[in-house]
Amino acid sequence: MHFKDIELFERLTSEGRFYEYLMKKAGIKNEDRQKFKKDFFGKVFFCNSNDKYVYKETKLFRELFPNVYKVILHYKKEDYKQLAINLQKTEANLMINKVCKRISEERPDIFVTTIHDSILTTSENKDYICNIILNEFEKNYNLKPSIK
Repeated sequence: MHFKDIELFERLTSEGRFYEYLMKKAGIKNEDRQKFKKDFFGKVFFCNSNDKYVYKETKLFRELFPNVYKVILHYKKEDYKQLAINLQKTEANLMINKVCKRISEERPDIFVTTIHDSILTTSENKDYICNIILNEFEKNYNLKPSIK
């Protein structure tokens, strides 16, 4: 099947433009990005979808990405906390068990450590680390994210 909203969601998230897109649609200023991102996560991904009150962030997301929203509801159906837990486990698996493991096998001489979804290293290893991350995303999820 072909779902335009899913393709748009994937493209925006891969390009690192997802929040800017939503903010533009909601009329929110760029300087409010951090607050919007925090509110969005809390009110779309991490909230109890069985609550009677529907947040404006949820309404906007549901309007723009109806099929993605259905997937989110599916994963939150039994226990709304499971979506967040599964996302964190997936992220940790990729960054620690794939990316960092590969780096330690290929280049055990370089320094790397993780902080949430970030990998810290020395500046001379930046390009190498970025290439590994991009390669592992594509290999494991067929995605090409932007890296900052």
